[in-house]
Amino acid sequence: MSLYGLIITTSHVIVWAGHYNQSCHCMGWSLQPVMSLYGLVITTSHVIVWAGHYNQSCHCMGWSLQPVMSLYGLVITTSHVIVWTDHYNQSCHCMGWSLQPVMSLYGLVITTSHVIVWAGHYNQSCHCMGWSLQPVMSLYGLVIITSHVIVWTDHYNQSCHCMGWSLQPVMSLYGLVITTSHVIVWAGHYNQSCHCMGWSLQPVMSLYGLVITTSHVIVWAGHYNQSCHCMGWSLQPVMSLYGLVIITVIISMYGMIGHIISYILCLSIHDIVYTSSCILYK
Repeated sequence: MSLYGLIITTSHVIVWAGHYNQSCHCMGWSLQPVMSLYGLVITTSHVIVWAGHYNQSCHCMGWSLQPVMSLYGLVITTSHVIVWTDHYNQSCHCMGWSLQPVMSLYGLVITTSHVIVWAGHYNQSCHCMGWSLQPVMSLYGLVIITSHVIVWTDHYNQSCHCMGWSLQPVMSLYGLVITTSHVIVWAGHYNQSCHCMGWSLQPVMSLYGLVITTSHVIVWAGHYNQSCHCMGWSLQPVMSLYGLVIITVIISMYGMIGHIISYILCLSIHDIVYTSSCILYK
């Protein structure tokens, strides 16, 4: 429940470690649930966490052919782990995309030479090379970039700076980036500056670098609000009217006996904000 910007959490909330808790904090992957009681988090013991995902503390354990076991908060890693360069190493440092594997032996990382890395992904140092029609070749740690690279704005430019979502391409010539005008960017994704605009039923229009937002934007609590602040997962929508947020919350109390329905209505009329609150009790 959110009242005037304050967040009130319900008690006895079961949150699974494979996802996030009510505060959008990752609880890690687990075969057992994580229980939250009145804001306190109680974790279960003897949790098996696989290295291909995250551990109980949401620290990436890297991709592995062997599991990582977590016992009572302690993490026990196995030795002789093979990690491929198209994913992450055992320390979750990206090893880049490669045609050859990277082998990790007892915490040591051995990289192979003569690695071909495509510009559509990351180079050997995990620096994004942008999306391209031409490959980027890495020879013994040296990176050779080809010229005349076309990069689309719905991905990243050659410098891996997000160009936002657009109906027009962004052209990169010899390291220079030429952007087109009259770019339509939807609020469900990112604007031209790659700042999240939140989820919306209406578009956000960018004209020559200026961003024009529309009013009456519906934002769902299961994703992000208009300011891209995570609202947590919810069964009810969050409505944003003219930059103000209306949160509708239905909370079940006493099992199946009663409900509390809270409505918070915020309207902006001529720069004067009127707030009315109505709480109905059964």
